[in-house]
Amino acid sequence: MPFRYKNKLAQMPQARVLSDRVHWVADDQTALEQADSIIIAIPPKHQPTVAQAALALLNINRVVLEKPLAPTPTTALELLDRLEDSGKEFRINYTFRFTDWGEQLLRNKYKDKLTIEWRFMAHHFKHQLHNWRRDAATGGGALRFYGIHLVALLAEMGYSTVITSETDTESARWEATLAGSHLPNCHLLIDTMATQDKFTVTAGSTTLANQASVFSITDPNFDMRVPALVKLYASFSTQQPDWYRAAILLWKNLERTNGYPEIEAFRGL
Repeated sequence: MPFRYKNKLAQMPQARVLSDRVHWVADDQTALEQADSIIIAIPPKHQPTVAQAALALLNINRVVLEKPLAPTPTTALELLDRLEDSGKEFRINYTFRFTDWGEQLLRNKYKDKLTIEWRFMAHHFKHQLHNWRRDAATGGGALRFYGIHLVALLAEMGYSTVITSETDTESARWEATLAGSHLPNCHLLIDTMATQDKFTVTAGSTTLANQASVFSITDPNFDMRVPALVKLYASFSTQQPDWYRAAILLWKNLERTNGYPEIEAFRGL
């Protein structure tokens, strides 16, 4: 990792125990040149540029990218084209498919209406921060930053049609109903300004999840995302996912229904 992250890592109680196992280098470019795989964990507006630099290096064989790929679906599709044309292995950080409830949704064919509700107080609202995760124009908000996980999972299941989609003026709350061939309608609700944390998934009268968070781990000394991320990285041993494009197209349809303006793609790709 670039040396500039060393102090930050040391201040993270859930990760500082790993600091001695990190190979620190001078800067981002040195890290790129010495690695055979790269995990990009930066805001969406910067990801296309960094990804392009990684794809240009012969020593980079595998790339893991953050979601959303870019601030808008149009730009994300352009980056996806570049990734597919590169011939390199890549994964997008869609981790909900690796949760217990996500695996159930992918494995079973439910006939009754699906309902997914996710309520919590986002860090930026809790601490009154004005950062990119709060701003839909830069890839944040209830749909683009949080909902995109569910969009990807539902696209993999076969959902492709948007019946309704609506966000509030602050992009803090998103509600939608989706449909798919031979699939029950799915109703989604994400409230990032809720006063109580609650995540539920139901199929008719069957409860697949009823917990405080998307991830079931509650140990405060352990990052709850780690088990799903381990599965994501292990997936490089399997076939390249064939539903990434469908996920972005579903996202694009949601935004069109939602009334988000279509922003011109980054021409730097």
